[in-house]
Amino acid sequence: MKIKCRMCGYEYDPEETQETCDGIGCCGCEECNEAMCPNCGYMNTIAYEEEFEFIEKLKAKIKDKIAAK
Repeated sequence: MKIKCRMCGYEYDPEETQETCDGIGCCGCEECNEAMCPNCGYMNTIAYEEEFEFIEKLKAKIKDKIAAK
């Protein structure tokens, strides 16, 4: 799953940053739930990304239903 950094807009896979995990919240592993952007260093919350993706899908479904009427 790729996420987009909310600070700089860089898209990256948080699993690719797991090698740099120091156990304090940087890589998206189960313990962290945050992923540090390799471009700017901003800590992005993975749960937020998942919730945002769900909301975007829901908005698209509602828009499609309205358009079908």
